[in-house]
Amino acid sequence: MEIAVQSVSPTGIDVVNKSANISASFLDVEDLERVNMAEGVRDLNRITSLSDICITYVHIDSDRDIDFEIGVDSPTITMNFFLSAASLLQWSGIERPVQYHVQTHNVFYFPKTTYYNRWLKGVGHELFSINLSANYIRKYFPEEKIFAQFMQAIELHLPSSLCPKALPITQQMLDIVYSLIQQRSDPLMRRLHIETQVFELLLLQFQQYNQLVGHQYASFITKKLRDKIVHAKDIVDKNLHNPMGLIALSKMVGTNEYYLKKGFKELFGTSVFHYITSHRMEHAKQLLLREGCNVNETAFLLGYKDATNFTATFKRYFGYTPKKLMLEKRGY
Repeated sequence: MEIAVQSVSPTGIDVVNKSANISASFLDVEDLERVNMAEGVRDLNRITSLSDICITYVHIDSDRDIDFEIGVDSPTITMNFFLSAASLLQWSGIERPVQYHVQTHNVFYFPKTTYYNRWLKGVGHELFSINLSANYIRKYFPEEKIFAQFMQAIELHLPSSLCPKALPITQQMLDIVYSLIQQRSDPLMRRLHIETQVFELLLLQFQQYNQLVGHQYASFITKKLRDKIVHAKDIVDKNLHNPMGLIALSKMVGTNEYYLKKGFKELFGTSVFHYITSHRMEHAKQLLLREGCNVNETAFLLGYKDATNFTATFKRYFGYTPKKLMLEKRGY
């Protein structure tokens, strides 16, 4: 299984991501990190490859929109998680590109074909993608009727997405994604650990799709309320340095505290408070590791009145202090 990625505009990025060499041991896991440069674009890729699985973490900084042409050499199931990237996907058989917003996901089937992906300009855009051999994974797809259309597309070798619209990434999904990105498993059991997490992630995607399509939320979350809850999430994302209280947030989006709490939990799989904390802490880690900020600077940028409270929250969330993280970064 090979996924060939080439930038059409601007030109200059031409890479191939693929599953591990079939001649290698079944248990082998291959790692690769590379940086690709094009005009106004810096494209970082971290690839983890197994015999039937290729996991890619992409981080792009760009001062312009980027058009990619992506070719797969064999039928592939792709699990895409748009962590902090807005994107447009286009393939044959659909009239117009499908838009994917930040913090959304979907499952795709691509036969031996070419499709197109546009990344919108911006800094710190992240995509986490898991590509699976269709022959390897299709036997695990549920037989329920709601999956029939997607399975029919696979049988007919037609590009398709599991859900017509992107679904929100839940906190449980996000925890697994970052666990796979960080790769902290025992080297001797790494393949088993990776496969277990990939299947758990796919199960969560199936369950969420089943719930939404099965109209289990229909009696509670109307489209109008859903829009208000998504708006609340957008406000939270833009104000991590100065998070609002639940009452103020619910008034801003035009609902009450009860509906916001219950609806947010249903849609995103976590409470508003835990969502805010987890995103502040993940952002803190980026500031400490990537931006070179010290503990005091990071606390200030995230709106903490003093570094002591920030350090205590960081330790509760990660299990270690920011200072320990900084020492590990420096190799101590």
